[in-house]
Amino acid sequence: MQITAAVVNEKGGEFVLEKLAQKEPRENEVRVKIVATGTCHTDMVSRDMMLGSPKPPMILGHEGAGIVDQVGSQVTKVKKGDHVVLTFGYCGKCINCRRGKMTYCLDFIALNMGGCRMDGSHSHFRGEQPVDDNFFSQSSFAPIPSRMRTTW
Repeated sequence: MQITAAVVNEKGGEFVLEKLAQKEPRENEVRVKIVATGTCHTDMVSRDMMLGSPKPPMILGHEGAGIVDQVGSQVTKVKKGDHVVLTFGYCGKCINCRRGKMTYCLDFIALNMGGCRMDGSHSHFRGEQPVDDNFFSQSSFAPIPSRMRTTW
């Protein structure tokens, strides 16, 4: 699927609207048509590479809201057409997640700031070149559509 995303191509660079290819959601993923997203300090320090990852080219954005467009086969808590507000990714399995402290998930950094899925794969491509994505498990600056990777 072809989408439009605000891509940062260099450290401290401008957000440039580009057409990219997006893979279909995996069985534990949800694709969301982003209808609103915010920009915050975390997006700016990531653009400026003060956090180290992701790396350009990259799609940021972590304050997305929208409408579920497609759900993977393992998704049970939302369905196509649901209105959602996206949040950060968490594993749901570690001791902190099981205690209800998802912000302290042992995989928080990898799930939200690694620039890719946990297995190293990407959802967005410029031709054959992967674009760092999965920012806070959403990269909501890819507005039409974006996706959330956590199982719902």
